Amino acid sequence: MLKKTQSLKLDKDFKKVFRFSSPRYLKLLKIRSIQTFEQIRIGIIVSKNISNKAVVRNRYRRQIKAILRDLLDNHDLGKKKLDVVITVYKKPDFKTSFQDFSNDLIQWQKTLS
Repeated sequence: MLKKTQSLKLDKDFKKVFRFSSPRYLKLLKIRSIQTFEQIRIGIIVSKNISNKAVVRNRYRRQIKAILRDLLDNHDLGKKKLDVVITVYKKPDFKTSFQDFSNDLIQWQKTLS
């Protein structure tokens, strides 16, 4: 799980990212980020358009958090000073969703370097 200090929680923080950033579209994810003076903070959005079942939406959210945990610990992503909002905007294949999310997040992380 991400640390509490690494997650975007407040509505005003989400609105700030949406207002001052442009989206980067990947295969399944839409990622918005802005520079900050604090450590990296991440918010994840999985809407009901993806699935009406909360179990499925939470599964996708947990998968993305697991990948981000690895990227934050083992790569230089944890040293960045960003506010990031990750939105799942396309319904992934249920069996290959973890690999697809992983590919998207690694591709995004490479563009930051």
